Amino acid sequence: MKKLSYILLAMLAFVAVSCGSGSADKSGGADSTAVGGAKLGDAFETSINIRYVSMDTIYAHYRLAQQVDSAINADLLKAQKQTSQYENQINSMRSKIEQNVQQNSYLTQQSYEKDVQDFQNMGNSLSQKVQQIEIQTRNRAASLTNVVNDSIRNFIADYNKDKKYDAILYYSPAVGMGSALYFNPQLDITNEIVNGLNARYGSKTAMPTVK
Repeated sequence: MKKLSYILLAMLAFVAVSCGSGSADKSGGADSTAVGGAKLGDAFETSINIRYVSMDTIYAHYRLAQQVDSAINADLLKAQKQTSQYENQINSMRSKIEQNVQQNSYLTQQSYEKDVQDFQNMGNSLSQKVQQIEIQTRNRAASLTNVVNDSIRNFIADYNKDKKYDAILYYSPAVGMGSALYFNPQLDITNEIVNGLNARYGSKTAMPTVK
């Protein structure tokens, strides 16, 4: 899960739903803001109601994230296999040319130069194919990652309509820190979010369609 976690964490740097603070003036119209070094009004109060989640835990237990992780790993293995096949083709042709040279199999300089040119053309073609595979694999991974991120963001936004927290922050044990160096464990709502995500996702087994 680490590969996906790092990809997702890079693209989901912060999950914040809303922020707010309030102030009240109970001094009968007196200005409660500090002006020219004056003290703030006695009635000035600020209260922030926050919670946090462990993104590593969400990615590890959210079924959609698990499917995306498997899909990305499968794409990587497929790309590696295709790249290895191209490498075998180019190495095979190189070995053939070297063998012909050692055995003096080339009857003319032109036949040797033709094989060398064919080898270079094959190398250029396969290099372009490998590059295309890498780009396609990277783009698909990014698209699948966005699907997971959007799903998490949308769920938390809906979840917070009732909870009305001022902010929902993230923490990543894998990285060692998140949006703060310390969180009170009593503010952890990770399990609640994971359960809600999986309940909404239901028993879906089909991967999201991405280009």
